[in-house]
Amino acid sequence: MNSPETLKGLCQTCGHVERCAYLALCDHPRMQCEEFFAPGAEPAPVRPQAPEVAALEADAGLMGLCANCQARAECSYARQPGGVWFCEEYR
Repeated sequence: MNSPETLKGLCQTCGHVERCAYLALCDHPRMQCEEFFAPGAEPAPVRPQAPEVAALEADAGLMGLCANCQARAECSYARQPGGVWFCEEYR
């Protein structure tokens, strides 16, 4: 097993270094790793959705861009059969 002094790149701070399957196969410092885990790092907080977006998502009967468009309440295209798939007014 590599000692902490010989580790380079992401491996220096990875929480999975003790059971890493890639460490023995790698002869250069890793700058990207799918298994990387930073111990003590907290996950990013989940931002609550804005109330108007949550209300818009409640109308599941619409198709296409209208399903989550913020302007659909005052839009004249919103009730097209098959949905609207291109719209310059989409927000």
